Amino acid sequence: MKRLVIVFLLAAVGFSACGDDTISEGESTGILEPSWGANVRSRASGQTHVFTFRATGNWQVECSDAWCAVTPQSGPAGRQELTVVTSENETGDLRAATVLVYVVGYPMPEIIRITQSAEEGDYSEVNEWMFGDMKERYLWNEPLADFEPDYGVGYQDFLESMLNFVAARKDGDGLPLNYDDGHWSNGNLDYYYSYVLGPEEAEEQSFATRSIGDEITETGIWRLGVPHTADGLVVYGVAPGTSAARAGLQRGMFITEVDGRKVTMLNYAELINRLYYGTSVRVLPNRVLTIDESGHFTEVEPLPEVTISAEKFVDPAIYKSEMKTIGNKKVAYLLYMGFDSLQDETLIETFESFRGAEELILDLRYNGGGSVRSSTLLATLIAGEAYKDEVFCRMTYNAQRMAREESGVYLIGSNIVPDGSGIYQPIASALSASLGLQRIYVIGTESTASASELIINGLRGMGIKVRLIGTRTNGKNVGMEGYVGHIVGEESYTFMPITFYSENCQGFRDYSDGFVPDVELDDTNIYPADFATEEDSYYSLAAFWIENDRMPVISHSSRSAVGTRSILLRPDPVARPARCGGSIVFRE
Repeated sequence: MKRLVIVFLLAAVGFSACGDDTISEGESTGILEPSWGANVRSRASGQTHVFTFRATGNWQVECSDAWCAVTPQSGPAGRQELTVVTSENETGDLRAATVLVYVVGYPMPEIIRITQSAEEGDYSEVNEWMFGDMKERYLWNEPLADFEPDYGVGYQDFLESMLNFVAARKDGDGLPLNYDDGHWSNGNLDYYYSYVLGPEEAEEQSFATRSIGDEITETGIWRLGVPHTADGLVVYGVAPGTSAARAGLQRGMFITEVDGRKVTMLNYAELINRLYYGTSVRVLPNRVLTIDESGHFTEVEPLPEVTISAEKFVDPAIYKSEMKTIGNKKVAYLLYMGFDSLQDETLIETFESFRGAEELILDLRYNGGGSVRSSTLLATLIAGEAYKDEVFCRMTYNAQRMAREESGVYLIGSNIVPDGSGIYQPIASALSASLGLQRIYVIGTESTASASELIINGLRGMGIKVRLIGTRTNGKNVGMEGYVGHIVGEESYTFMPITFYSENCQGFRDYSDGFVPDVELDDTNIYPADFATEEDSYYSLAAFWIENDRMPVISHSSRSAVGTRSILLRPDPVARPARCGGSIVFRE
């Protein structure tokens, strides 16, 4: 079945190149600005891949499989180029290899994961279809009128050739015309946002991405960190209602044994994978009570051993919701992990339980985005009747589509939506549960993106104060109208080109560098505490602001390490499904 969808691009939260907020870039590997993503796909006939990166010291390379030839094998500090050549895959099966880049003096390697399909296939039909769609709807489509397509190449290469062709054209500032269709680091393109997935990617289940609302099979632990100063694993989050949650595991707990084996620097990668996906896994958790200034655990409380197992569950959008009393005010707290239309009724019910709240702390620190109409529904629950029918979000398209007066406007409290379905009643229903607030407190990080940033931009456009705490947000101000499950030549494809900008009622859309927080704190090196507790650094800042009616001030020296909870963490070394998806509204 062909399904046309509208997607507001998500950012990255989680466990792949979309981002990992447990550690600063290069802090544990010594590699900065890597050009590769979470998983590099190589053609079945073999392919030459050229990667760039910046090394902070002398480096060397190891590769797990002979079918990947890597040159050079070592090099000095500075900007470097690495070539990986894959041979033809004659095994008949999908295969994967791992390239490790070690920098002298750093404890962990940078990982390049390469998968190679078993068959090449004939992609001329799907390439022709993509080209036709890009000429019509790509946000920067005009240069494609001069593009000379080579339909014989693989669909991934074909899409990249179109994107590169447009990028060769420059705007008034000398930047690639489609600069906003990509993630950049220090002037270098990391990857394009537009993407296509085909039958080969469907084979790679272990590298598949997921988003809130997907049915998955896991234990419920969704992130782990590795401290430099102790042998063990730090729990960063647990999905509610899962095996891990029922066992009592919480954010901030420290796991020292798995199945009777002590966690060490030699086995932790293997044990992490078991903690995510294993069956009948025995876990010995601990509660960290105090940490000294050097990051060593000085007091740890052992907890009873528990057993967890991977099981099927639907990843919920709401991880925590509570009514709090802060000072003399009733405060609603919502940890919202993603905008999923199928969970909108639950969101409305949650706000009904918030009735009487005078303030709202909206925790979007791990929210990479989701449905635009769900974002509109949340804005309606916040703003209420006083803002009914005001513009929350307006999508703008390429010049030809705008000349045809195509419009995509989402209004507060209006069930009329521009996604092809025409009517979405929950947005109107949300008015009866709304809080009618004039300000909110938002916790945001680099992982806060797209539909989450719509909340910030849309509410500010209407004059509602959004007090932002955390780090600069991701800056995804573009989105997609694309296809999921589109059948071409009896194969299924997902195709998501960037097709629109999003702006608020004042016409503002220039947040591609992210929103700067009012109170800036990077909690990367702060040992995590359970959400919405006094030890939770972001929550405590919001609570201070509410109770004292004044913005907390953080000294420059404390922005990356606060108090005795400061500790250096390594990122999770195991490839996990990223929380990357889209604001999806299906059209038949």
